[in-house]
Amino acid sequence: MTQSDKMQAALVERVVPKLMEQGFAGEYPHFRRVFSDRIELLGFVQHQYGVAFNVEVSVIFPQRPKEQSNHSLQGLEPPEKATVFSTRKRFRLKGMFDGWFYYTDVYKSTRVLANKQTYETFEAVGEQRKRGFIPGPNQVLVQQADDALYANIANEVNRQMEDAYAWLKQHNTPARLRKAK
Repeated sequence: MTQSDKMQAALVERVVPKLMEQGFAGEYPHFRRVFSDRIELLGFVQHQYGVAFNVEVSVIFPQRPKEQSNHSLQGLEPPEKATVFSTRKRFRLKGMFDGWFYYTDVYKSTRVLANKQTYETFEAVGEQRKRGFIPGPNQVLVQQADDALYANIANEVNRQMEDAYAWLKQHNTPARLRKAK
């Protein structure tokens, strides 16, 4: 089983049931919660290199005109097919490193810039790349992938979901959503 498979299994086991308890329906990676005036959307976004994911939530108002609906594809896509990726304004969970939930080894590099500000970057090293990876002189291992990591990340997603629910509650009307950043 790959790291991606293990991470998805942990999310399906630990996060999805809690989403269902909150009234969401769907299957990994797209979920929705339907109300009379709006549809709340949640999606798991896979990193392009398959070493991480993030979670985004949004809301659409299907009965509203396009400029008030937050549905970027209104008229081209029916509301029941909308996903979080069909929206203009969204909220993303913070992740653990650089806004992502990495489920691989992660190395941190720290640089001090000319203006004495510290700049940190994170590099994910997946299971295939790990075999020949030699960390650079300024790279420090800050997360090591093991079997407990997947459950820990799923638990962190559950913890951060309170921020997502608060965002959805705060932006439950088109007027409130217009003020969102």
